[in-house]
Amino acid sequence: MSPITSEEFNRRCINFFSLLQSAKKSAPLATSIGPGFIRPVESAIKKIPIIDCRAGCSYCCNLRVVAFPFEIIAIYFYLVENFSKREFEEFKARVHQQYQIIQGMTTEEHFATNIRCPLLADKKCSVYPVRPLSCAGYHSASVDACRDSDENPEITGMDRGGIPMIHEVKEAQSVQNTVAVEVLSKTRDDANQYELIRGLWKIMNNPKLIQRWKAGRVVFTDPG
Repeated sequence: MSPITSEEFNRRCINFFSLLQSAKKSAPLATSIGPGFIRPVESAIKKIPIIDCRAGCSYCCNLRVVAFPFEIIAIYFYLVENFSKREFEEFKARVHQQYQIIQGMTTEEHFATNIRCPLLADKKCSVYPVRPLSCAGYHSASVDACRDSDENPEITGMDRGGIPMIHEVKEAQSVQNTVAVEVLSKTRDDANQYELIRGLWKIMNNPKLIQRWKAGRVVFTDPG
């Protein structure tokens, strides 16, 4: 059974479509999509006291992340609007450094390797309000399991028991993912998800890619 009604699903699609169209007219407004888009996931997490995630815990910030183009573009504009020129250039250098590490990796190798997210600063996400759905929905009922996974990244999947997650949160994340894909597919926009570090590196080195997004074209050449 779906965790929400068809009426609620349609309402979320309409809201997402409206925010998307506004951002297409003025790309910096992409930063306004994320907070509402991830709110159902945040609400689900707040209702479950056994979730062990806390501010300052950043084990999951070494994991491979995928994001929709609008999420990557929102991060870009969030940085432009909220960071000084020096901070932006420092961040760009971190992205370049991490990109150099992962560019020759296969997906499987990346999953099995700790790669520090360039968005992480003092064990906190520097773009938290516009973090991707993949990050917002990631959670754990055991910090010990996260620590073990971080210390043994080469042991992936359920080989070591996996990260204990809550069904209701995963459902909330899945619904929002479906909302995005549904709307993006119907509007013939790029509904692919891209590896975050690669996407950020490409946007920062070629902001003209944002025009491809505004035109509804495929933004990058290597999904996932």
